Amino acid sequence: PSGWIMQDNTIWFPTMHGVAILDPERTEEETATLSVLIESVSYGGMVFSDFDDLYIPAGVYNTEISFTSLEFSKPQTISYYFRLKGLSDEWQHAGSRHTAYFTSIPPGTYQFEVKAEQFGKMSETAVIDLRVGAFLYQTTWFRVLLLFVLFMAGYFIRVFYAKHKTQVLLKETVDEKTRELSDRNADLENVLRDLGRQNEVLKEVAWVQAHELRGPLSRLLGMIEVLENYDSYKTIKKSKEEIEREIAASARELDVIIRRLNRQIEDIDENQNTS
Repeated sequence: PSGWIMQDNTIWFPTMHGVAILDPERTEEETATLSVLIESVSYGGMVFSDFDDLYIPAGVYNTEISFTSLEFSKPQTISYYFRLKGLSDEWQHAGSRHTAYFTSIPPGTYQFEVKAEQFGKMSETAVIDLRVGAFLYQTTWFRVLLLFVLFMAGYFIRVFYAKHKTQVLLKETVDEKTRELSDRNADLENVLRDLGRQNEVLKEVAWVQAHELRGPLSRLLGMIEVLENYDSYKTIKKSKEEIEREIAASARELDVIIRRLNRQIEDIDENQNTS
């Protein structure tokens, strides 16, 4: 068998080199406390063991944090757990590895925590604070400034668009009013031209009345008077038939002039109705 319990309660185990004897009464309870220690932080080829106000500048890609345990009894049975609070609240199991590796830690303030475990017993947690720097474009005030710039850009774009839209509407209104004014000017010019033509016609009518109409009318009235008083005039060499023919000719001439005046007046009325 692999072991025997003897009458004195000792336990005997056969080995390659003989018998190993375990006496439970002589076994003392282990009172040592498991502890863990953070040894160093390294990045960019530099190693830091002073953790007061630890600062990692912006642009650091790889960061290593080394730790160990002060337990020298069976150190191979010790397991380590760590986390970077602020980046993740979950504990990472490192096994027996004594180093935690981080890549591209975002800017901010963090707490690195590590603890050790052996035979189900957990050590106290070792903690260090560290700050990771930020590039200009990663800072809070830069983001606020960027948001402000974007807001102002959107505001000015909106103002410009509203102004442009107003200008377009104003231009359309001005163009429409200009077209209306142009149409009215054209209508006014047509009216003025019609009035000019009517004025010319009226002048012509007045001239006809003053000159052409007066001649045949005077002759007509004179011939009628002669014909009415034919017997009183002793020096008349024309016969009544000749006088009647002259009256008819003057009447026809007068009729032609009156018809022409009527057509001109009708043309004026038609132009006014059309306008």
